[in-house]
Amino acid sequence: MKKLSLLLVIALLFISCTKMRINSAYKFASKKNYVLAVEQLEDAFIRDNENSDLIKAYDDLYNKGINYYSSIGNDEKLYLLEENFLNLNPVIKNKFPNITLNYNSHINRGIKVANEIKKRADLILTNTYKTKVKKYNMYKYSLNFNPNLKKNINNKLNKLYKKIEKTYNIKLKRNYYLASDIENYLYRNLKKNYFQITNINPDMTLYISIDGFNYFSPKIEREVFPKHITKKYKNKDGKIKIKNIGYFQNKYTKKASLSFILYYSLISNKTGERLFSFNRPIDKTYEVSWSTYYIEPNFINEQIELPEDDEEKFLPNQNQIRNEINREITDFINIDFDNLDKINF
Repeated sequence: MKKLSLLLVIALLFISCTKMRINSAYKFASKKNYVLAVEQLEDAFIRDNENSDLIKAYDDLYNKGINYYSSIGNDEKLYLLEENFLNLNPVIKNKFPNITLNYNSHINRGIKVANEIKKRADLILTNTYKTKVKKYNMYKYSLNFNPNLKKNINNKLNKLYKKIEKTYNIKLKRNYYLASDIENYLYRNLKKNYFQITNINPDMTLYISIDGFNYFSPKIEREVFPKHITKKYKNKDGKIKIKNIGYFQNKYTKKASLSFILYYSLISNKTGERLFSFNRPIDKTYEVSWSTYYIEPNFINEQIELPEDDEEKFLPNQNQIRNEINREITDFINIDFDNLDKINF
């Protein structure tokens, strides 16, 4: 019974996932992106290749895509759509007897598209990092349409690859707050999924400095706020009366702040190009508050329960602040590295 229930749950999950994929596919189709639409369904076939709604959706969107791309003369998208169908598992492909495809026409279309992409790539001037990467990626992209073109462009790819910056070293302008610990922190925490740090013939240099550093030590301010508590009591006549008993809240606020100018820049050692840079003031404020309470002298003999005193709170110490600065600098640099165009391997 438990096994049956588990199988039922799994089946329902598959159905739910398939419906989500179908909905997603039609959203792409509504934007005339039929290639991404059928890719959504292709993934769903892996888990649920007997679903009639899925089969119907693929048949519908594939044919709409073929008609649309044919009408606007987009051979690139036509090829990708046909390629998606050709790459389906034969068992799944047999579920679409009405989809016909001329394989020779498909191959010729791919050759035509690949040659057009290669021609566009040939015209790109490689005078910046971005254009070098763009040209390289276009050559690589052309091989999706005609793998045989690799013999023709392999030499171009190798030459471009050598020109493209991929490694870098770090140079720091040191001061008290930008000490050796940040260099270790950067080496540990800068992302290494694409650009690599090396001190052996680096393609680029990452220059980092902190200037105009000012640290304003903690100061404590005290504010006093009058408060009162309402207390009921009986007078001599036995009547209930209300008395307002006064007390004070001492609110302590401790503040510290710092400011500095952060500069960093990634420079190509091959060409002198500045790939990214950052130069702006950074202001940071640290603040904590706590309160204590005491009764007015006139009510010193009253038996009342005042709010409980807070414990004194503390600001980050200078080591903690330095670690925070290291982390923020690293985060800024990682974002700029992420925003750079990258080679499609």
